[in-house]
Parts: sequence; structure tokens; C-alpha cells
Amino acid sequence: MNDPTPAHPLARRRVLVLVQGVQHYGREILRGIIDSSRRHREWELLFDVQRDPDLRGLGRRRFEGVISEFADPRRARWIARQRVPRVVISGPRQVPGCGWVVADNRKVGRLAFEHLYERGLRQFAVLGYRDAHSSQQRIAGLIEAANARGLDTSAIHVRILPAQREFDAERPALIPWIRSLPRPVGVFAATIDLARMASLCCQESGRRVPDEVAILGCGADPLVSDMSEPPLSSIDHGPRRIGFESAELLHRMLGGAPAPDRPVIIDPVGVVTRESTDVEATSDPRIARAIRLIRTGATRGLTVEAILDEIAMGRRSFEVGFRRVVGRTPHQQIIRVRMDHARHLLQGTSMSLDEVARACGYRYSSQFSAAFRKHTGMTPSEFRAGCDNATL
Repeated sequence: MNDPTPAHPLARRRVLVLVQGVQHYGREILRGIIDSSRRHREWELLFDVQRDPDLRGLGRRRFEGVISEFADPRRARWIARQRVPRVVISGPRQVPGCGWVVADNRKVGRLAFEHLYERGLRQFAVLGYRDAHSSQQRIAGLIEAANARGLDTSAIHVRILPAQREFDAERPALIPWIRSLPRPVGVFAATIDLARMASLCCQESGRRVPDEVAILGCGADPLVSDMSEPPLSSIDHGPRRIGFESAELLHRMLGGAPAPDRPVIIDPVGVVTRESTDVEATSDPRIARAIRLIRTGATRGLTVEAILDEIAMGRRSFEVGFRRVVGRTPHQQIIRVRMDHARHLLQGTSMSLDEVARACGYRYSSQFSAAFRKHTGMTPSEFRAGCDNATL
């Protein structure tokens, strides 16, 4: 039996980490766990990054805590038997007595819908796996968002694969499905690998990406994205934050806190936009021009008046037409683009708040801070503090 109490007050706690580290998702989780362990400087991390570790052999090792992907029922049963604090990452349900950290996969699906919808797309296709709970939740989130916009089920074309297999095994069924889709269509693939499958199907079936088929995946793996032509847009669903928060939760449990009854739910970071969704699917070239102007000029102080001067259109007609295509007013879309850029700068750079404000199109940091708080519910400093904790 593993003893959760170190033998000496100065002894480092041995934490067993069962996370597959071959793919980008697992590596980012491991980075988050390492970020947290460096913050506290009192853990010795024992990594087992195999897809199917020898659980009997692991039971003979001494450790005071466990962080594990859910993986399969066999591993879940093994985790449930351990007599130390345990945190499980992802999975369809909470393991009794364990902490649970999971991505908000329904929000991922809703974000995917909004990204495609604001590009003027009104026909959607979703591609996922039957045996993956996260995939089912992402698809459900997209359908919920579509229903909230008044779209019926005839606008959403769903393809569920039975299990994860290589492209050559799925090719005979996927290529006819891609050919059968209406054009233009936005395809949301529940994983980045499925998005690449969709891209390969488009190449073989003669469908142009993104003009006829805009493709969005989940899992911001830059290598897989760049392997596709054109490079794939994808949702960063926060694996590094998942790893960090799982380690922070285990740290609290090792200090005596009980496993929480509810999961720790991690919001997606946002969409990493590449060429595969760089499209404005609208028959009105003036609205398409406005969408592109906002995408490229919002952070440089673009105003609605400047757009009207550029497209030579009456304000009322422009507002109505833009909202019909994008689902927001032009001003709301300008703010949305600015705030997305602000989050990336606050999270990924050491720029001062004044510098971030100017980079997002604001003359004064007070204006920027007020807009950021209204949009996100927190100040820029509060947002950055939360990001800094996950990257120490």
C-alpha cells in the first residue's frame, strides 16, 4: 500500500503521472503539470507516458499521489483502488474519491459553431468518434449553438466514425461523404487528426478549401496543422491549463483537502485561425469586404464609420446585412476581434498594459481595461495573473 505521508518533513513527494506524451495534447498536459510542480518545488515526478502502462508493475512503486488520464475502465478501476490522493484528467465520468479536471467540451463545440457562423456559413458538417466522450460533447455543443441561432437539423450533417483508425481505412466512406455535402459548408472535426482527414478527402474529391469547404479542428497541434494544405484552423481547448490545474488540485489534496464533488472545468483558450477557415461565405461583396476589413484592421483602431467610407453603403443597410451574416453588429465584431487579440498578448507576451492597449486599437489603457472587463468579466491584470500562474 502506498503511504501518502513523506517519510521526512524535507522529503519530496513522489507523484505518479500517467499521461500519454506522444501527441501534442499529452505533451501540453505534461507541460502544465511541470509548470505547477516547479511552482511548489516539492514534488518528484514519476512519468509513465505509455499508451498502456503495466498497472501491476506500477503498484509496486512508492508514490504519494497520482495524476492520470482516464484512458479506459481498467485504468479507472486501478486508480480507484489506490490509497493516495488522485486526480483524473478528462474521461466520461468522475472516478469515486478522485479529483477530476476536464475541458469544457460543449463550450468547444459552441465556439466552433460561432467561428464558422461568423464567416457567413449556414450549412455545417461535424465529424467525430462514437467511442470518445469528448467528441460527443463537442458535437452536442455545436448543435446546441446552431439551434440557438434558429438553424434546424437539416443544416447540420453529422458523420460519426465507430473508432479511431488511420485515414486509409476511412477513405472509402469519408470521400463520398465530403462530396455529398452542400457548398459552401463549414466542417468541424472533433480532433485535429480528423480535421486533417477531412482536408485529405477534399484534396481527393476536388473540393476547394476554404472556398467550398471551410475546415476547423480541435487541438492546436501546429505540426498537424502545417501538414495540411492549406494549414488548418483549430481550437486550443487548453491542455496546458488542464495539466496545471490538475497538479494544483493534487497539491491541495496532498495538503489534506478532500477530493471535490464537482469537476474542475477548463474553458477553451480560443481559435487559432489559419487559412482553412479564411473565407467570407456571403453573396454580398460589400459585407464580405467589411468582414475582412474588421479581421485585419480592428486592432489598428478601425471604426464603423471608416468601414462605411470604404464600402460605400448606407449605415442601416450595412448594419442589417452584417448582422444577418455574422450574427453580431459591426461594432460588436470589432470588439470581439480586439479582445481575442488582447487575450493572446496578455497570455503570451510580457507587454505592458499600455502596450497591449495600443496593440489592440485603444489610445488609452483605461479605455482598454474597461472594454476588457465588460467583455470578459475580469480586468486585464486579473486575466494575466491567472495565465502567469499556469506558466511559472
